[in-house]
Amino acid sequence: MNDTVILKKELQNSSSIKKIISETLLAQAYFRALDGKNPKSEFHFKNSIETAVKLNNPALAIWAELNYAEYLYRYREMTRAMPVFLNALNAAEKIPANELLFPCWSFKIVGYYMGTIGDYDEAVNFLKRAQHYADRNSSELPELLDNIGQYYYLARNYIQAEKYYTSASITALQIKDELRYAKTLGNLALIRKDEGDYNSAALLLKKDIDISERLGAQQNTMFAQIALVRVFIKAGKWEEAATLLQKAETISRSKPYYMSSRRRIAEIKLDVFQALNRISEIPDIRREIKMLDDSLRWTDGEQTLNKTHLMTQKTLYQQKITKANEKLSSRNNLFVIFVVVAGIGFVLFGWHLLRLKKNEAQRKAQYDSLITALEKEKVGFERTLMETRQTLQDQVQYLKSKNQYIEQLNSEIETIRLSASSHLEEKEGKLHQLLESHLMTEENWQIFRRQFQKEYPEFYGNLSLEFPEITPANLRVILLQKLGFSQVEISRLLGITQDAVKKSRQRLKRKLGERYEKLSEMINAEL
Repeated sequence: MNDTVILKKELQNSSSIKKIISETLLAQAYFRALDGKNPKSEFHFKNSIETAVKLNNPALAIWAELNYAEYLYRYREMTRAMPVFLNALNAAEKIPANELLFPCWSFKIVGYYMGTIGDYDEAVNFLKRAQHYADRNSSELPELLDNIGQYYYLARNYIQAEKYYTSASITALQIKDELRYAKTLGNLALIRKDEGDYNSAALLLKKDIDISERLGAQQNTMFAQIALVRVFIKAGKWEEAATLLQKAETISRSKPYYMSSRRRIAEIKLDVFQALNRISEIPDIRREIKMLDDSLRWTDGEQTLNKTHLMTQKTLYQQKITKANEKLSSRNNLFVIFVVVAGIGFVLFGWHLLRLKKNEAQRKAQYDSLITALEKEKVGFERTLMETRQTLQDQVQYLKSKNQYIEQLNSEIETIRLSASSHLEEKEGKLHQLLESHLMTEENWQIFRRQFQKEYPEFYGNLSLEFPEITPANLRVILLQKLGFSQVEISRLLGITQDAVKKSRQRLKRKLGERYEKLSEMINAEL
C-alpha cells in the first residue's frame, strides 16, 4: 500500500498516457491483493477506460477495456464481461493487429472468454491468432497450444485435441514450465478416459495432481482431482472416488469464485453416495445444489452462460451486419443489403431454434436424471424397510426418514413448477407419481398397526375398549401422534393437508365430548 501511495504522487502531474496505465495497474494491484472483486478495482478500471477514450487513443482504450474484461471474467461475471469484450473486439477490428498493445495477450483473453461461454470455434480462432504473436521461448506458447487442444476436445475433435495437447506438453518441458506440463497430462488423461483406458487416465491425472500440489497450484489440483474422481467412477472404484472428492471439495470451498466447481462436485457426490448406499446424506446434497444454483444464476451457471452465448452471437452478427451495410451503402445497392441482412437473420433465427431445441433436450435429460435418482433412493428406502422393520422403533425411524424424503419431493415439485421444465412434470407427472408411492399405503399401515399392537397391547386394547367409535382414519392419526409425529409429519405421511388432520381431531372431540380429555391424557402419557 505504501508503494501505491508513492505511485499516485509520482503520477499526479504525469501525462494522460501514464495515468491510463497507472489506473489499470492500480486496479490489478487491488484485485490481486484482495483476491476478489472490489470497489477500488472497479473505480480505477473505469477511470482508465474513460481517460483513454477521451484521449482518442484506440490501442490504449482496447488494452484498458480488455484488462477490465479479464477482471470480470476472472471472477465469473460473465454477463457483465460480455459487452466489454465485444466493444474492445469491435474496436480492435478497426486497427492493424500489430498496433495493439500485447496482441498475443489480447487475442488470448478474448479466446478464453469465447470458450467459457461455449463458442469453441471462435475460441480456437482467437487463440490461433494469439499464437501468431506468441513468444516462442516463454510460457505463452504451451499455454495457447494446450487451450486450443482443450476447445477441440470440448468440440469432440479428439484427433486435433491430442495433437495440440502433445505439442503443448513437449513445449512446456523444453521451457521448463512444470505447471503447464502438469495440465497437459491432465488433459491427455481426459482423452484416455473417453477411450476407456482408465488405468492410463488415472496414472496421468495422479502425476498432474502430484506436480500441482508441489507447486501449490490449488485450482489445477482441484480440476485434476475432479477429473480423477470421474475416472474412478467409470472404473467402479466408489470408495476411492468418495475420498478424493472430499479433498476437491475442501479446495472448492476456499474461494468464492470456485463455486461452479463446487456445484460440479456436489452433482458427482449424488452418484457416489447413491452407489455407496449413503441414502441419508443425499437430501443435504440436494439442498446444497439448490443453494449453489441460486448463487450461480447470476455468474457462470449454465443458464447464464447459454444466455451470454446467445447475446454474444447476436451482437457479433449485428456488428457484421453493420460492416456489411457500411460497405454496401457506398454502392447504393439496397437489394444486396437486404439479401445479406435476411441471410444473417435467417442463420441467427435457425441457430436460435437449434439452441432452444438443445436446451429443451437438456431440460428433459435433467428431469429424467432427477427421476432416476429419486427412484433409486426410493428403492433404497424400501430395502431399508424390509431389512429393519423388525421392531416398532425401526418402523418409526423408517417413517421419520420417509417424511424427510416426502418433504424433499414436495420441494422438488415446487422447484420444477417454477422452472422452465414445469411442462415436463405437467405432461408426465413422474414426481407426483413418486410422491404418491411414498405415502402410507394400506399394506404399510397394516404392518405398522400390527407391530404397534404387538408391542403396546395394553394401550391398543384400552383404546379399542373405551373408544369404540374411533374410525380407522382416526386410529392412524392417534397412533402416529402417540409415537411423537407432529401434525405436519402426519399430514405428509397420510397424503392429506394439515387442515384435514386438524378437522379430524375436532370432529372426534365433538363426537367424544367430555371423554376426549381422557383420550388426550392416554395419547400424551408415556408408553
